[in-house]
Amino acid sequence: DLYGTSTLYKAYFVGTVALSIATSRMFAFYPVQIDLGALAVMTVTTYLVLTRRGWVAGAAALAAATTREFGVALSFFGLHRGLRQGDGVARTVLTYAPAVMVLVLIRQWASATNVGDADRPLLAAGTYFTRLAFWQGPPFIVFFFYYLLTLLGGVTMLMALRPASLVRSFKAAPELATFAALIVAIAAGGGGDIWRYQVFLLPVLAILFAGYVNECRPGLPLLSGALLLTLVTQQPFRQMDMTQYFRDWFPFYLILSGDATPEFWAAWKLRLAITAAGVVALAIVGWKTRRGQTP
Repeated sequence: DLYGTSTLYKAYFVGTVALSIATSRMFAFYPVQIDLGALAVMTVTTYLVLTRRGWVAGAAALAAATTREFGVALSFFGLHRGLRQGDGVARTVLTYAPAVMVLVLIRQWASATNVGDADRPLLAAGTYFTRLAFWQGPPFIVFFFYYLLTLLGGVTMLMALRPASLVRSFKAAPELATFAALIVAIAAGGGGDIWRYQVFLLPVLAILFAGYVNECRPGLPLLSGALLLTLVTQQPFRQMDMTQYFRDWFPFYLILSGDATPEFWAAWKLRLAITAAGVVALAIVGWKTRRGQTP
């Protein structure tokens, strides 16, 4: 609504969110996970930071920071936006600094009360930099960018094929780049929970999608192809079991534990090949559509 997106495209985005593993299906399999609530709070906070100033935006950012570590990105998002719009350094810092301070206090408490490597907070410096070592191996790099590309199925694939549109959205609101960079940076040190951390890009992806459809106006052939890729990459109607859970959605854990069998690698090679072919097909459809629209 804020970006004047038509009802068709809004419904398409919401429908894709409902079909995607990271934003919907995961919670049917793992109902005690808090990420869905954190996503809701962060999404509302993003809207408030965009439309309000002062204590309302500050309170929303504070709430976001208490839901999940990733919520702190909204404080820097708001700080960047406030400074860019000329709200004044003192006022902007006073609005968003409390959220950062609260997160630091929560992390200190978590570090003091959690025991063992498995329970160590994500933002603990030692754990984070240890996990960055995973970037030295090709498997983590491949999985990281695969999940980033398919995070919202066909929607993220469509946007990836029009990088110029994304660049224009970031130039129009550079604070979006600040938000996105922080989430991607945190996810980069998140270990095997790759897409579980990338998913907190959702508010940014919604805004980028609005910019993309307002500029490119994708038609029915392109949207249909993207929907098909959503179904292929997300498998929303397939019953999930523990084998599929780790093989398809947390594969790096199997690699770390030495449980990546030849069948595992065969399944992933096929999946990557199908995804690559789908992206190429989507690019061809988009190119032909644009060519047909050219006088």
